[in-house]
Amino acid sequence: MMAPLSLEALMAGELREGADCDFKSRLDLDEPRAKSSLIDDVTAFLNKGEGRILVGVEERGGVFAAFRPLTGDADKIGLRILSILQDSIDPAPIGVEVRTVDIDGGFLLDLVIPEHRLRPYQNKLTGGFQIRTGAKNRVLSREAIRSLFTARETYESDLAALIETEEQRLATRDLMVTDGPSLLVSILPSEFYERGRPPFDQGRGVIKAAPVYHYGRPEIFRGCEGGVEATTVTLNGRMLERLFISDCWFVHAHIVHPLKLDHERLQLPEARENLLAYLQSLGPWLKDQGLRGPFCTRLAIRSLHRGRLMDRLFPATQNIVLPHSLFGERLPSEADVDALMAQVRRATIWG
Repeated sequence: MMAPLSLEALMAGELREGADCDFKSRLDLDEPRAKSSLIDDVTAFLNKGEGRILVGVEERGGVFAAFRPLTGDADKIGLRILSILQDSIDPAPIGVEVRTVDIDGGFLLDLVIPEHRLRPYQNKLTGGFQIRTGAKNRVLSREAIRSLFTARETYESDLAALIETEEQRLATRDLMVTDGPSLLVSILPSEFYERGRPPFDQGRGVIKAAPVYHYGRPEIFRGCEGGVEATTVTLNGRMLERLFISDCWFVHAHIVHPLKLDHERLQLPEARENLLAYLQSLGPWLKDQGLRGPFCTRLAIRSLHRGRLMDRLFPATQNIVLPHSLFGERLPSEADVDALMAQVRRATIWG
């Protein structure tokens, strides 16, 4: 988190324009060129790392020269800036903050841009990609842009291979409940590619427990081939759900019976709420383990024909998966869950 602005340090010349700071003496959001220039500056920092843009500061030689206070409704201006950035940058940045600094005659705006890892970021108004280099913005070359996009394709192909390997390993053990469909939540964080990163620590003294999908208390992790697993087990000793964390930080949940029937009717609203609640508990838990992402995630429901009446409800579909892996700085959103549930509904006999 970037420290609050120190006016004393600014006026003393200790805060300079550079790789993590930019000064703007004025800002006219109604002028197209000025608005696009602001978006260029923000995307340049997003593609490089954290930074801040101070609006209302005139510079000379890269250091403070004078204040040019802004006037008006600071909150309204800040909200407008955030709205413009959300609408004009792809992918939309989620952590940019606009802070107000009161001074004589008005206020300054301190645009704080934390590190975002879902690169590259694009100015949608111009189609351009820029990166901060020293005190200037530099246009990213076509090769640099291509290499950043290729990384997403690598995530997706690696995730698909990891899912199949782990599912085959699980099938060989033959310990899962098999009388119903299975929900798979598979996550590949960027930390998977960090060589030398220590594996998941189960905890010493304070044991780490896993988020759970079904009812019951959180389960503790135990060692298994390739990593650790936390399982919820039925009375006959078979796994109803399993959360696997590989030694390289591939995360894979296999949950049986995500879809339930009530008087022979499929309870999709309940399935939706359960999946949302699980993702909302899993996200903070992963953050507590030091995973920042971005995350490549795949949601799937397999073996729809298994279980009482399921083959009649899903006569022509056995597996459902969203057409593309989800790539972002957070786990799948409510809209992503709705998209999965829409596919489930479409696959039923009711269509």
